[in-house]
Amino acid sequence: MKRPSVMLLLAFVAHGALASQAGADGVADASRAAEAVAGATLAETETLLDRKAAEMIEKTVDEANRRFDDEIDRRLSGLLKVSLLD
Repeated sequence: MKRPSVMLLLAFVAHGALASQAGADGVADASRAAEAVAGATLAETETLLDRKAAEMIEKTVDEANRRFDDEIDRRLSGLLKVSLLD
């Protein structure tokens, strides 16, 4: 996967190159092409960030659940030991 900043830079370079060799219609076409590339790059970046955030949340929840289970096991074991000694 290419970096979004590289793709955005290429879109602006393409926009400039097309604008300099084309007339008024070419400028509008180049602008639309650059916006399409930038929009696609932004959408890909947002999707990647959403996926990474979901992975981080899942990892954090899994770790919290593991710690909670360990603490519950520890407390129940302590209660069982106390009740067996009574």
